[in-house]
Amino acid sequence: MRNLVKLMALLSGIIVFSPVYSDDDILSVDKVSSAIVESAKSSLLGKKGKFPFKTADGTEITNISYSSNNILFEFKIPSDSQTILAQYLTEDLRIRFNQEFCHNENLINVLNHYDIRFLFHFEYTDHRIVPAILSMNEICP
Repeated sequence: MRNLVKLMALLSGIIVFSPVYSDDDILSVDKVSSAIVESAKSSLLGKKGKFPFKTADGTEITNISYSSNNILFEFKIPSDSQTILAQYLTEDLRIRFNQEFCHNENLINVLNHYDIRFLFHFEYTDHRIVPAILSMNEICP
């Protein structure tokens, strides 16, 4: 999961949306979520890249998508679900998101205003898919 630092860095593109949050000009949550996903994909894959994106440790990011205020990251974990627990993966992501987001009050305000949540699907080699979710309240307590 060390190489997921790149994933966290790409999400810093969300900072672009900080000026979007104003009382007189509010975008729809779908437009904000869509823009976040497109920025994440572009940062991770480049302009012509395609999923899956494989990290050095064998973890694959198979897709990034959204539904309303939920940003979904789909991972294939190169281990079974008993060896690397989803709670450890989620905690690692929470720490990385905290480092990327929590120093920027405008960004936190945008994500809280649109109630953006980060969903994760971890698919293991034993074919178990374990979901996890992080909200901004959990990322930046």
